[in-house]
Amino acid sequence: MKKYTKWVYKHCKDLKDKNIILTGANSGIGFYISYYLVALHANLIMAVRNIEKGQEAKEAILKDFPNANILILEVNISNNDSIKEFSKSFKDKHIDFLINNAGIYHLPRQYNKDKIELTFATNTIGPVLLTKTLKRYVRDDFRVINCASISYSFKKEDLDDLYSLKLKNKTSIYARSKRYLMIESLYEKQNETSLNICHPGVTASNLFDASKGGFSKSFNKLIKPLMRLVFISPSKAALNAVYATSIDTKYGYMIGPKGFLHIYGYPGVQKIKKDMLDSKTQKEVNNSIDGLI
Repeated sequence: MKKYTKWVYKHCKDLKDKNIILTGANSGIGFYISYYLVALHANLIMAVRNIEKGQEAKEAILKDFPNANILILEVNISNNDSIKEFSKSFKDKHIDFLINNAGIYHLPRQYNKDKIELTFATNTIGPVLLTKTLKRYVRDDFRVINCASISYSFKKEDLDDLYSLKLKNKTSIYARSKRYLMIESLYEKQNETSLNICHPGVTASNLFDASKGGFSKSFNKLIKPLMRLVFISPSKAALNAVYATSIDTKYGYMIGPKGFLHIYGYPGVQKIKKDMLDSKTQKEVNNSIDGLI
């Protein structure tokens, strides 16, 4: 059993018979979210880019929960066509939760086949499109959990520069893409959508890996171990998304670590900065995103 499983049992509601789609479900924080959801008896749909790696994660979870109900399906969250095809497979089926966890952090400047900048496509467009397309097909309403980032306050939105082409710093580009996702989430929340926003705090997750477009191998070798000493582990960071299945936050609030500066600690509810709550900006961001999907 993973280290924080007892915490999950104590603080989170049982998910027996709940059907949950989790993107980015096989590695890093996503793997631990998968593990804890299964521990709570959820029927888990692991939405992954790589079926083989998804199967490896599934087998690791089944070692502790051999009777778990886990389905692996392929989807590329940076590809609009892939998202639409994935969503069709749920026509007339029942889904209780969609957890939009998949994301990228530090990639060089790239574009998807629709000529949308890849960080924006993956971190903003993908979760929004997946939510909207699933709602066209599934039988009932479902709760959405969007995994954002504490970095949302690093960079203000710029609707004349949606792809952040004016920005050079990759962390700033990532931060703004997550900010857009949060603004869109708040717009939907204000329109009575059943939605929670969460963030993991600061953790040395696999998004830092060079193979995933993160930092260099030397950085990961020298700095990442130090980060693990200072910040929370991916296993603990995953608790925020899992906890989000158990409560319904009010508009203007999100779930994240309740420790110092919300960087580390166990999950709690916290206020979102007021500059995110402007309804005019939310509408403008929503219109901009709708124009791309």
